[in-house]
Amino acid sequence: MFKSKRLFSLLLTVMIVFAMFTLTPLSTAGAEDDPFQVTANPAGGIYALNQKALPLQAKFYYAGRTPVYPEPDSYIRVKWYWSIENSTANRGNDVGEAEVLWDWYDRPYEHISTYTPTTRYHAVRYYFAVLEYTVLVPTGSGIGIRQEKREAVTETARIEVIAPDNPRPTELTAQASGEGVTLNWKDNSPNEDGFIVERSVAGKEQWYEQYAGETCNPDLGTVGEQITTYFDFKAEIGKTYTYRVRAFIGTTLATRAYTEYSNEVTVIMPSLTFTQAPTEPEITGQTSLTLMEGYAATSTDAYTVTGYPEPTVVKTGGDPRIVWNSADMRVDIAAGLTQGTYSIRLEASNGVGSEATLFLYVSITDPDSPGMFNFVKVNTYAYGMFADVNENEWYGYAQQGAVANAYEYGVMQGDALMIFDPLGNITVGQAIAMAARVRSIYRTGKSDFTQGVPWYQVYVDYAIETGIIVDNDFSDYTRAATRAEMAFIFSRAIPRAEFPEVNVVISLPDVNNGTPYSDSILMLYKAGVLTGNDSKGTFNPGSNITRAEASAIISRIILPETRVGGRSY
Repeated sequence: MFKSKRLFSLLLTVMIVFAMFTLTPLSTAGAEDDPFQVTANPAGGIYALNQKALPLQAKFYYAGRTPVYPEPDSYIRVKWYWSIENSTANRGNDVGEAEVLWDWYDRPYEHISTYTPTTRYHAVRYYFAVLEYTVLVPTGSGIGIRQEKREAVTETARIEVIAPDNPRPTELTAQASGEGVTLNWKDNSPNEDGFIVERSVAGKEQWYEQYAGETCNPDLGTVGEQITTYFDFKAEIGKTYTYRVRAFIGTTLATRAYTEYSNEVTVIMPSLTFTQAPTEPEITGQTSLTLMEGYAATSTDAYTVTGYPEPTVVKTGGDPRIVWNSADMRVDIAAGLTQGTYSIRLEASNGVGSEATLFLYVSITDPDSPGMFNFVKVNTYAYGMFADVNENEWYGYAQQGAVANAYEYGVMQGDALMIFDPLGNITVGQAIAMAARVRSIYRTGKSDFTQGVPWYQVYVDYAIETGIIVDNDFSDYTRAATRAEMAFIFSRAIPRAEFPEVNVVISLPDVNNGTPYSDSILMLYKAGVLTGNDSKGTFNPGSNITRAEASAIISRIILPETRVGGRSY
């Protein structure tokens, strides 16, 4: 009997255990018996922008009348959906799935599944619900192999989640420069991922923005969190732009939430301005003018005046009937000037460096009388025609052109072998010959001399006849002339009136009242014919003079525009 009772108890226990492990279908009751419900987390359903994820939980528990005992290792697959409006007609595309283990051993009547939606908008109401669920149970044919045991398409009650407003940026300002536009604003949202800058061009409604790393309207850009400045280097000169800024949260376009826009600011890009460096003044143009007696009022050609700031030009010295016309940049010469040579000095200044000077010589002549107008070119100089003239030296064609001038105006020439001997000393006879040719051209426009024996005698006789020298001034015409003797002879080649003063000479380092021919030397310094060997005007009166130096001096005598003025000694 005792054994029978123990056997009965054992059998009853086996039957109870077997009943416990027998799969019972899930309830097919109505919605009021639905074993699934969904709740929001955090409590109260508040989704703030500073939360980078919004976890929602589905709490699964038995709510029907029949107990549910899924098989061990069973799974439940859950699908979610969200809606901005509380309607199934406005479901979002963001459908998530969560596959969870039904761990009935620990909690046979409850399980919590968590889902984080990936789409978020700013300042809206969300509604989340479980769309469907599927129970998967083992088939027994292999580890991890399951089959769908029951699929229930249902919809839980929707929960409401609110994403509150996040303050927009304020106090947006814009400052334009020649290089772009600098924007600054106030950050009022403590947890944004960054800011987007947008702009529009005046007259257009389109706003442009650019997201880093993505393809959008390629115009402006984004800045990171807590950055409140942006430089728009793409702004174009002369255009008008309007800007606005808004904050965002989210790392991709699909997940971004935005604040409202800031205030709008409009700015005009300035035109480019260039700061010109100051430069010294310069004046160039006509330096001589010859008029016949009885002429009508006339003017020179226009002068070119350069420098920055723009120089001011004034006329100093000379006859008051010769005036500077600043409107036309010319020199006006009134009618009525009598025969003679008139000189004026034009000074251009702008406060930068030294003033620029230019001398104008106006000659009033009788067609039948002598004058500077008789000096015209009678020969043609060819570059390099003299084998021993270096055209790149100071006297060469590429520099002052002194040798070329003396040759072209018929004052100097080379020998039969086209040798000029620029560095050779000039003799007394050669200096007198040059002065005689200048006097003859000045008086008649010609230089017709027939050389005899000695060759220089015809020039000496003419020089004595015309008062350049007197007999017995020189006893040896073949020796080298000194610089002082050359100054004396050349100064008497044309009338003294043809040497107007253009320099101030107080004293020279090596010329005084006891220096031979000091009067002639000082006169040529004042007239700009002589300049000396240095800035002090050192003359070296007792030294010999080369043919190259003589060509430079004679050129300044016959061509007043080549004289050097505006100096003080």
